[in-house]
Amino acid sequence: MKELKLLLWKNFKILSREKVSTLVEILFPMTCVILFATIRVVIKRQETQNPVIYEPFHISDIPKSVRENASVIYYTPSNRVTDSLVNVVLKKFFTRRGLNYTGKFL
Repeated sequence: MKELKLLLWKNFKILSREKVSTLVEILFPMTCVILFATIRVVIKRQETQNPVIYEPFHISDIPKSVRENASVIYYTPSNRVTDSLVNVVLKKFFTRRGLNYTGKFL
């Protein structure tokens, strides 16, 4: 119990010395909560009358329409690391499965 009191006292002393950071640590979360609550009240929900429900399919049986229409993977930013990463993903996961995908920078 003595250690807890000592730890709390130390924490109090540190917080009292760092007034600006303590104030920011308290005010920033409060500001975020107030902002999110205000946004939730202001923006009204839209109910969808007729939602679109797609038929499920097994992950190994990619439908033909997906293979024909979705053949580009878009990514950003374009630099040496992301370009090589997209190329590795294309080779390992798509080309091996007979899918003709390409990577394209946005």
